[in-house]
Amino acid sequence: MRIILTISILFFSNYCFSFSRIDTLKNLKNEVSLTIDNDILFFIDWYYTAGHELAYRKLLSEQSNLVKRFNQKHVDSKVISSINFGNKIFTPKKTKFANTLNMDRPYAGYTYLDYSISRLKGLSSIANLEFELGLVGKATGLGQVQQWWHKQVGYEAPRGWESQIANEFIFNISYQLQKSIKISPDFDLVSNTGFVAGTGMNKINQDLTVRLIDFSPLTQSVFSNSLLGNEGDLIKEEVFLFFGCGVDYVVSNIFLEGSLFNGNPSPFTVDANNWLFRKNCGIMYAKKRGSFAFSVISLGKEMEKGKKHSYASIRFSQRF
Repeated sequence: MRIILTISILFFSNYCFSFSRIDTLKNLKNEVSLTIDNDILFFIDWYYTAGHELAYRKLLSEQSNLVKRFNQKHVDSKVISSINFGNKIFTPKKTKFANTLNMDRPYAGYTYLDYSISRLKGLSSIANLEFELGLVGKATGLGQVQQWWHKQVGYEAPRGWESQIANEFIFNISYQLQKSIKISPDFDLVSNTGFVAGTGMNKINQDLTVRLIDFSPLTQSVFSNSLLGNEGDLIKEEVFLFFGCGVDYVVSNIFLEGSLFNGNPSPFTVDANNWLFRKNCGIMYAKKRGSFAFSVISLGKEMEKGKKHSYASIRFSQRF
């Protein structure tokens, strides 16, 4: 929490009061961001309990062959590529027991690197294709990290990491299509439809999100990480609330069910529920070079004997 508060203070002091309300995007071709997920806000420490992601985004040149191809149909497009590196930690609800009889889900640590490319079309359509390579299991070292951290802050160290999901490399491909419909100047609806396929996760998803108050078009908004632009584009200060819900149809989930391959069994696994319902809400703010997003995500039961779970996500971004 001290780290989060320190970053928040630095962010607001450096960016929130430094720039005019309307400015050009001419020189903003790159962006870096840090995202931190944690359930400590709800005084709990289980299921998807912590995650961190560093991201670098770049606006591709209008002269690149890829951008030229997208613009052939006389609809202006911009293309943003992204490289993300992160980790996630999953634990059962009861972490003081080492016996799997007391666990409602397995432990799992996951480290990943992914590359994505997004085509932003007009003001209201974004298509994103992502390739992800990751490693799950003891080899990530995340079990030892969590145990060490708990000891440092005076929490009881989790005792069941010996039964975590077995080591395995993961490769996933995902595709997401976002579209927005503006209902009024201060109210729009964003739809996100997509799928994830691979050795780690297989699912399809549908989300609907309402944005309220002072937001920018979908392809020029902090909501979609699209605040990079070409000469002549404008960036408008935005601050808005959002409320959303979604549903996944889950075919497989390695963090619950273990490997898809019979030759690599894990010590303990559970079956994933096919249907997973989600809710989210939060606030986002952006000026020319800096932006901030805070959201609360609430998940339904991921497995039969599980419970509902909520965690908070905070993201800081800087463009240059």
